[in-house]
Amino acid sequence: MSLRREDQAYMIGRDLLVIPRWCENPALPKGDWACFTLEDGDDGYQAYLALRPGGMIPIAPLFQNTEEYDTSTITFLVNLDDSGRADGRLYVDDGDGFEYRDGMFASYAAEVTTCEGVATLALRRTAGKLGNRVSKLRMGILSGDEIYYSETVEGESLSMPIPKGCSKGLDTKNFNFVKLKDFSVNSRVTFIDLIKTEILKEQA
Repeated sequence: MSLRREDQAYMIGRDLLVIPRWCENPALPKGDWACFTLEDGDDGYQAYLALRPGGMIPIAPLFQNTEEYDTSTITFLVNLDDSGRADGRLYVDDGDGFEYRDGMFASYAAEVTTCEGVATLALRRTAGKLGNRVSKLRMGILSGDEIYYSETVEGESLSMPIPKGCSKGLDTKNFNFVKLKDFSVNSRVTFIDLIKTEILKEQA
């Protein structure tokens, strides 16, 4: 019940948990959720990210607008469950316009299985009339405090050795939360963190 009442940390989809730095005693799920970052370092303000055990999320190269939108190379971040499996989904369209309403999109199912210390990622198209927009794959397995990446390969499958280590789960004792008064406009905080900070100021 405590998770249902949680209004600070939040989910994006079914696999990605976002824990803002300004959280106060957030209720977090149990299990081998894996924390990770997409930053080069920790500036003390970026939200914590955690991936559900058995979950995976697709990541495309960084782009600033729809004209730069490119899904030709996709990296799947993976947190294997106790059985050594993970699954996820990928949706692709042109990034602009309304042609997706007429089926001009591509939907994929992604699955990771393991055997004898090797993880294999397979990408399978499930719906849509859009031509193939994914030509290269890479996999990043979360293990301990690290992300171990495979080589980038062409095709719809790839394999890599399973790294040693395990996810530590979510424990607020391992997090460095920041009080709201410590945030400033000049700090490198996320957009949603700034919005929530301003809302709370207005309610005070």
